Amino acid sequence: MGRLSDMALTVLVNFLAGVFQKTANHLWDELWAYVFEAVFEAEEKWGKDNGAKKKEWAMDQIFTWIGETTELNFIQRFVARLIVSNLIDGLLDEFNERMGHDWLEQAKAAKAELEGKIPFIG
Repeated sequence: MGRLSDMALTVLVNFLAGVFQKTANHLWDELWAYVFEAVFEAEEKWGKDNGAKKKEWAMDQIFTWIGETTELNFIQRFVARLIVSNLIDGLLDEFNERMGHDWLEQAKAAKAELEGKIPFIG
């Protein structure tokens, strides 16, 4: 009987590990989507000026979503803020390096061009 319960416990732990991994991956993907969305909205709202204000606004948007999605204690919120802050900085640095500082306009132009070429979009 002990061996059967050990096997059942192992199966349960493996199942839960898979569920937790899928949930974590889904949250990670959603976090990236919210980071992109917030950064683009902030750029549209303030243009090239007010970098600190744009970042704080984006962080507020992202943490509103995080608060609705998960429950974090003080330490987890602190770590999450560091991670999100670095994600935003890295994302903007990459956009600026690859596309220059007018990357939002370039993205809009590329979107419009694609919409013109794909008949079922737009």
